[in-house]
Amino acid sequence: MKLKPLYIYLLGFAAFIVIIIFFAIKREDPVGAGGDIGKRMPADNIHQGMKEGMPGMGAMSEAFKKREADLKSALEKNPNDTLKLREYAEFMMMAHKPLESLKYLEQIAKLDPKRIDILLNMTYIYDIQGNLQKAEEMTNKVLSANRKHPAANFNLGVIMQKKGDAAKAKQIWESVIRNNPGTEIALKAKNAIDGMK
Repeated sequence: MKLKPLYIYLLGFAAFIVIIIFFAIKREDPVGAGGDIGKRMPADNIHQGMKEGMPGMGAMSEAFKKREADLKSALEKNPNDTLKLREYAEFMMMAHKPLESLKYLEQIAKLDPKRIDILLNMTYIYDIQGNLQKAEEMTNKVLSANRKHPAANFNLGVIMQKKGDAAKAKQIWESVIRNNPGTEIALKAKNAIDGMK
């Protein structure tokens, strides 16, 4: 009796799966099993001195709190320092506090309403909050200062798509590609158009 190649391939594949499952069960998982990662640190120059394992959340939390206090203190000394305001706003974004970040970005925008970088950051925050009206308002402020700003035009396309106007979004992204050939933003616009299909 001759075996068909299909059966041979299926048996081989089944054997392969059994072997993978066997080794997956056999393998030690120090993180999942609650093992001590510090005992498994490589003995090289980079990991030398890390015998106690990774720093705990408490140490990171304390460093975070100290950094936040330092930034707040600097802002209290000079509340109109746009560099410190931006640094604190970015810190709040990293801390997953977009509303707090937005508060400081708005302060900068009041002091210097033509700061395109700040308006773009505000657009991003409004967008992740789902406030498309405010995101579009910030984008239009950027475009009033620079009609061909690549990122602002790309963002406007995203906003139009989210508002349900796919034709307008495509039209905007096509102009981004035409006006910025060979750039990263043109590639993003092309990918956005391709994603619509």
